[in-house]
Formats: sequence, C-alpha cells, structure tokens
Amino acid sequence: MYKERICRICGETDKSKLVKNKSSYEGLECLCHKCKYEIHVDKDYMRKYSREYQKNRTRNDPEFREKKNAINRKYNASDKGKLTNKNNVLKNTYGITLDEYNNLLEKQNYRCLLCSNCNTALGLLKEDETTILNLLGYIREHNDHRTGKNRNTER
Repeated sequence: MYKERICRICGETDKSKLVKNKSSYEGLECLCHKCKYEIHVDKDYMRKYSREYQKNRTRNDPEFREKKNAINRKYNASDKGKLTNKNNVLKNTYGITLDEYNNLLEKQNYRCLLCSNCNTALGLLKEDETTILNLLGYIREHNDHRTGKNRNTER
C-alpha cells in the first residue's frame, strides 16, 4: 500500500521540502520545513505543548491523566521501557549506564557489584583503607574460617 507524503498543514507534496525523519515512513515527516518553523515560533502552540501545560493538564483533567498513564504503563511493560527504566535507575543511583554496569559485572565474574549491603558498609567505613583492613583483621581474629562460626559467641 503506497502512502503519499504531504505536509499535514499546508499540503506541500514536494518531498525535498518535507522534514527528514529516519524513523518515519520513507524517512520523511508529514510536515514541511516552513510549517515546522511556524509551529515552533507560534507561542500558543509552544505553550500548549510545554512541560508546564502538560503537568497542569495531567493534574486537573482525569480523562487526560488516565490516557497518559495508560500510554506510560504500556511503554514501561515493553522491553524498551524496561531497559530505559533500568538504565535510569543505574544512572541516578550509581552514575553509570547499563552498558557500563554490564561491563563491570562481566569483569567481576557476575558477582557483587556493590549491592546495597556492600555499598552501605563502604559508606559507613568512609572508604578508608586503614579502617577496612582493621575490620578485616578483626573478622579474621574472631571467626573460625573452617566452620564459619564466631569464636566469641560459640564457646
């Protein structure tokens, strides 16, 4: 089925005047350069689609809010949404991307990548090497490594 590309605002049919977009059909949007420029200059249009307008509409319009939530739920359930969410959590929590996380995990033979327990311990020890070595000495002194039991509590 052939879809003819024309500007949805002015009806321009010359493909050389349409805005390029690799993800669109034939690599073109249904919008010419002139109309796209006018839309972005138009203050009412920009206000309507501004972040603040969207936030207020979401807050005050239950029908719009439900429609937007349904779109978000659908996206978050998709594979792309799950990857994006995981990437955002890693970026916000640890300051690394999903690719960096996978590389670190591979380097560590898929073991502890500063889980919350290790991260908490490091934070409490202020990442001070001397304190960590003293703690290691204490653990070695008070634990029987053959049985895994604490020598002070198991008498």
